[in-house]
Amino acid sequence: MKTANGMPRPWLVEFCQCQHVRLEGVTLKDSPMWTLVLRNCSEVLIDQVNVTAPIDSPNTDGIDIVSCHKVLIKNTTVFTGDDNIAIKSGINQDGSDPSTDIEVVDSLMQAGHGLSIGSETANGIGTVRVKGVRFAETENGIRIKSARDRGNMIGPLVVENVVMHKVQTPILVTCSYAGQSGVTGLSLVSELEREPTSPTTPYIKGVHIKGLKATRAQYAAVLSGLPESPVLEVELEDLHIESTYGVQARYMQGSIAQANITVEQGEAIVRGPQAQLTML
Repeated sequence: MKTANGMPRPWLVEFCQCQHVRLEGVTLKDSPMWTLVLRNCSEVLIDQVNVTAPIDSPNTDGIDIVSCHKVLIKNTTVFTGDDNIAIKSGINQDGSDPSTDIEVVDSLMQAGHGLSIGSETANGIGTVRVKGVRFAETENGIRIKSARDRGNMIGPLVVENVVMHKVQTPILVTCSYAGQSGVTGLSLVSELEREPTSPTTPYIKGVHIKGLKATRAQYAAVLSGLPESPVLEVELEDLHIESTYGVQARYMQGSIAQANITVEQGEAIVRGPQAQLTML
């Protein structure tokens, strides 16, 4: 049996090298590992699917999209113990395709780690669109996570009209992923050491988020690039966020407009090194 994270736990459902897939009106429950896996697929529709797993179950991603293109997920609910949806392209640059043209619309994410791009991004991630999605008590909302050992070109990400309640970090973009999101540990705006670029340096460009409402968050947003590879073209517009701490930014370039960020502690925007976040 194939091992997963060192344990012999199988996926529940996997489509591999498939075209014109339509999965509609089904419930997938209590997977031992990842629940629904799409690998090297194209022209996929996921509609009115219900994915559930216990909140404390390890590695039970709801939907994993690996090196796929033209995937539409709509009217779907994911309640799980790990990433609700994860968009990936592999941990090694082995010639696999990037994942691109992925859309998630009119769906509900509950209890898991949120909607993630990564952390396996070694073969690139193309356009990802998210619209009309609700998040309830997830660890993160919209998250891009990569690292120096598994990066490539990532973006653009386009998000419109999302609502979040009791989401710890509504927006999280990090190039320093190492088994955790970057929210805990050292200061989120402390200086990082510059390293030479390599074929696996992550390059995140184009994070466009318009119309986001979040209540009872911990951090409004975390935007964390690298000294050798800042996150570029971040555009945040029409944000309404109530959080304990404000936006934490370092090694990034972008703008924020029409933002109403109410924090309990500190400043609404905390700038670290090379944080070029312009207020419009």
